[in-house]
Amino acid sequence: MIKWTRRAVVDGGSKMPQAIAFAKDITEYVTSQGNATRCWIQQYGQMGVIVWEADFQNAGDMEERMNALLSKEEYWQKLAAAEGLFISGKTHDAVYQQLN
Repeated sequence: MIKWTRRAVVDGGSKMPQAIAFAKDITEYVTSQGNATRCWIQQYGQMGVIVWEADFQNAGDMEERMNALLSKEEYWQKLAAAEGLFISGKTHDAVYQQLN
C-alpha cells in the first residue's frame, strides 16, 4: 500500500474560505476520476494548512493513475482556481509505503 499526500499553506486568513472551497472541489473532481482522495485542514499547530491524501496499491498504480489525471485538461483548469490561494514554495508532496 502506498499513501500520497500533498500539504499546502493558505496565503493569509482572508483566503481561507476560497482555499477550503477549492480543496473540496478538487477533491471531489479527483475522486470522480477514480482516485479516491480525502482532504483535511490542520486543527492545531500551524494555521492554514490543508492536506490531501490518496491511497494506491503500489507505486505503479500511483504512477498510472496520476498520469491519467495529469492528461486531463479539466484537471488543469480546476487547478488554475488555486492560483494565489497558497504560499508559493510551501507545498510539499510525500509518498509513504505501509510497513505492515
